[in-house]
Amino acid sequence: MRYANLKYGRRNGRINIGDDIQILAIENLYRHAGIEYEDVVRIELSDLWTYDGEPVILPISFPIISYHSDLNITCFSPKIHPVFLALSILSPELSTDDVAYLKQYEPIGCREFHTYRIMQKYGIDAYLFGCMTLTFPCVTHARTGGIICVDFPEGLKTYLPQEYRGRCQFLSNAFDIRDVEGDVEVFTKKIWEIYEQAELIITSRMHVALPCIAKGIPVIFAKDRYSYRFNGIDCIVKVYSEGEYADIDWTPERKEIQTVKELLLSVAQKRIQLNDQISEERALLQRIYVKADAGKDRVENMEALEEFMEKRSADGHRQYVIWSVTQTAELVYRFMQEHYGDMCLCDVIDKYKRVRYHGIDSKACEDVPIDKMKDALVLVCSDAAIPDAQRYFMENAITDYYFVCLNGMAIGNCNT
Repeated sequence: MRYANLKYGRRNGRINIGDDIQILAIENLYRHAGIEYEDVVRIELSDLWTYDGEPVILPISFPIISYHSDLNITCFSPKIHPVFLALSILSPELSTDDVAYLKQYEPIGCREFHTYRIMQKYGIDAYLFGCMTLTFPCVTHARTGGIICVDFPEGLKTYLPQEYRGRCQFLSNAFDIRDVEGDVEVFTKKIWEIYEQAELIITSRMHVALPCIAKGIPVIFAKDRYSYRFNGIDCIVKVYSEGEYADIDWTPERKEIQTVKELLLSVAQKRIQLNDQISEERALLQRIYVKADAGKDRVENMEALEEFMEKRSADGHRQYVIWSVTQTAELVYRFMQEHYGDMCLCDVIDKYKRVRYHGIDSKACEDVPIDKMKDALVLVCSDAAIPDAQRYFMENAITDYYFVCLNGMAIGNCNT
């Protein structure tokens, strides 16, 4: 049986190269394990459920935030033997098929406590692993690139020390796919050559902070809103939220994580070799992560949605549309049911999926009457849907909408 790795070949609109650094972390694992990467099969994310090539072992070390047909999260092709190294999911509800599938491939390594507790809820053998991007080797060259700020948090701007302001280079991990020349993974490696020159990294991106820590670069990890995604890895690095910005240590030392790195690589190598005798390593991981506050399941997108709805005028539209059937959509639906039960879900839009979602058949946006869309609040629940949704709203003068996936950064005329 051959080995496989994910790839993101079918992309449009806005992309985040944090996805690609996670793929490169698996490439690094294979090279560490002595596996020739040239022989590794690459499988498109959207093909995981339909893949029909030769049988492969596929490490799962990436978030799964959408559904495939029948609203299952996992249940990949029978030609794929998944090894769940660092699974991350969002929806607290699993289908019967998902539970049976995950039990088939126990133990399940989880990236954060949120996913770990979902596994516990369903009686699935699981352990907290953390993130594979903590396993990159240290860079050994001299770093003379100054201070690099990657997706610098808006709320942090007033706290940036005066002596830093002329030394900072401000970059982003997000790009329009049209601005990326050639292969995205090659492009990602070029961006990382810039990051690796930094004397200090200041970022709100987990998949900038963690790889930089692994590479031996001092990091300030700050995000206006704390996220469930950090619950566990915050034992490795301090995550400053907005209320803590005044307390930031602006001259951090590089973190020594070689022991953690070796432990993660040992577990991952055993697992991809289908050796699940990792009880000793699991115990060591537990000692590392037990210091985390396991109660911080704050989903930042939902906190932002709650604030948006509180500000929204009470005489706004009393119906809403969900755009994109994702796990985020499920959280949105549950939130609306619990807090705004007088508002009715009137339509479900999805460019690709044709499913029955909470009693409503999903359809393309073109198949929903314009007048019906104008009479509803449209909640967009997927990053990938943003470009299409923005064009549609502009072309059809739709103003009552909200991008749940952007933490409230892009809002139409919401009657506030």
